[in-house]
Amino acid sequence: MDGRIIIDVTSEEGQKNRYYLRGARCGLSWPSASSPAYYCLLGQLVIGNITGKYPLLLLKEGHEQLPGTLFQKMADDMGTFYCREIYVDPSDKFRSYTVMFNQFRHRERNLQGLHLRPAPFFQSFSHGVFIIKEWIKDEALEISKESIVYNQLKTISAENLRENPEESFYAINGMRFVVGAFETSACSPPSRRVPPGPVSLEAWT
Repeated sequence: MDGRIIIDVTSEEGQKNRYYLRGARCGLSWPSASSPAYYCLLGQLVIGNITGKYPLLLLKEGHEQLPGTLFQKMADDMGTFYCREIYVDPSDKFRSYTVMFNQFRHRERNLQGLHLRPAPFFQSFSHGVFIIKEWIKDEALEISKESIVYNQLKTISAENLRENPEESFYAINGMRFVVGAFETSACSPPSRRVPPGPVSLEAWT
């Protein structure tokens, strides 16, 4: 690897495109009594656009009511894109989920290097929506029309922000965490991996 992630994506029109990514990050919205847990992975392109932003591409999303099931799927998707950072709401009311994730990580993905990070601006859902819309307006956020988050963004209104939008619009909630991370800092390209050297025959005796 030379510091870039290379992916091939087939567009909704059937056209194949190759993307070069600086890196990828994940946003995770914890579950509630009325909404599932949701995660989304965003990749950041190597080349910036005219606004100075490095555009973002929705790579994967997923949702599950059971956190353990979601952790498995999320970790698999993150491994595919060399993603390590998960941005979340770090509030005390979600502490049990934080503990649950850390137990999962130590038990099943100890070598994958996954880390929970406090999401920038996690206290304000409305500010997160504003940031997402700014990235879209600047043509710096590409989201599939088939995705959950696209359809939630299409239907949300100012009136929806008055009562528990984090639960009603759980996909937007997860996306605002990770877009907020890119708003404050760009991805550092993955470090070069040194291939393992030859194994001595004595190691097998």
